[in-house]
Amino acid sequence: MARIRTFKPEFLRHEDLQLLEKTHTGKYPMFVFMGLWSVCDKQGVFQWKPNQLKLDIYPFLDFNMAETLEILQQSKFINKFKADDGQYYGHVVNFEKHQVINFLEKKNPAKYPKPQEDQIEVPEEDTDEEEYCIDTVPKQYENVLKRRERERERERELNLHTQETTDPLSTAVAVASENIISKPKNKLELTEEQKPLFNAAKACFESDPKSKAILYQDKATTAREMRHLKTLVIRCSNIAKGVTADFMRTVLEHFSILTKGKYKGKVSFTPQSLITPWVWALVIDSLPEKDNPEIRESIRGMFDDS
Repeated sequence: MARIRTFKPEFLRHEDLQLLEKTHTGKYPMFVFMGLWSVCDKQGVFQWKPNQLKLDIYPFLDFNMAETLEILQQSKFINKFKADDGQYYGHVVNFEKHQVINFLEKKNPAKYPKPQEDQIEVPEEDTDEEEYCIDTVPKQYENVLKRRERERERERELNLHTQETTDPLSTAVAVASENIISKPKNKLELTEEQKPLFNAAKACFESDPKSKAILYQDKATTAREMRHLKTLVIRCSNIAKGVTADFMRTVLEHFSILTKGKYKGKVSFTPQSLITPWVWALVIDSLPEKDNPEIRESIRGMFDDS
């Protein structure tokens, strides 16, 4: 039986999946990947039966489900494994991290066996180059990400409670509690000295068409990104008094190079991405060693406590 699942807006901007769509025309890997979520159990496991899956996922489209599953497996969006019952199953990578399982499904046992590490068939890599993404980060930032994941889990539980309650008063209390958690404690104000830095950085992001489209896609996103940008400017100027508008432009120039080079498709050219601790450290490390070494050293780890 198919289940109701959720997806984040960022999914529609997933570059790797859209690239698969372009390079495998008529195979629909991006949409099949989304369709698989509805046939998974709470662990993200589904039966590896292409013919049956075709009946549940786009049955009126003419394509080979087995070939599409193979594409997704080779791209490491799903894993195929053989369970103790002799049957083959598929597992959606990071399913439990991104899906909110409702109360009834959570309390019941899983429908399918969970894959063991030695059962997962991982395709061989085509390159030894190390890639950093949201699930593969330097070890020194693992604690930061774990703390953020706990905070997101608390917010998801609160949202779930809000959806399930039928009492208007309880709903109001839950919504108010959520607003308290998400509402910024202090309004960020720029000083006269910080405004030129902010304007210089903002102009850099706006000069990139893709970044500008993300920044101004809606009011909520614009407000969030501008707050991140203010945070960046305020911290930089407070920690290192010698930070100038030219230095900010240099930092963003190197950040842009990283997002269009080795980390293309992994990191977006936005303020929110830049203030991620490991991204910020990578950008600072990419700056020429002879340029402002004292400033670079003082601000390198300024987002590690974020």
